[in-house]
Amino acid sequence: MAYPNAAGAVLGQHGFNLFWIGIVTLIAAFYIWNGNTNGIFLAAITGGLADLGYFLFMDLGGYVNFVPGTVMTIVSASAITLTFYAHFKSRKDNSIESGPTNGLWK
Repeated sequence: MAYPNAAGAVLGQHGFNLFWIGIVTLIAAFYIWNGNTNGIFLAAITGGLADLGYFLFMDLGGYVNFVPGTVMTIVSASAITLTFYAHFKSRKDNSIESGPTNGLWK
C-alpha cells in the first residue's frame, strides 16, 4: 500500500518538531544544571506544551494504550509539577532564612 506524499510531509513535520523540542530541552538541561531558574521554565514550557498536544490528540482521541502512552504523559506532568514545587519551596525557604532584610546585610 502506498501512502500519499502528504503523509510523508506530515511525518517529516512531526519529526522536525520533536527534534527542535528535544534540542531546546537538552540546552535547557545545562542551564538547569547550573542553577538557572529560566532554564526550568524553558524546559517546562517547551516539553510540557509538546506533551499537552500528545495528550489532547492522542490520549483523548483514543489512539494509544494506557501503557506506555498515558503513563508517560503522567510522568511528564508530574516532573514539571514537582520541579515547580521544589523551586518555589526552596525560594520560600531561602527568603525565610535571610530574614526581613532579604539577605542584604549578611
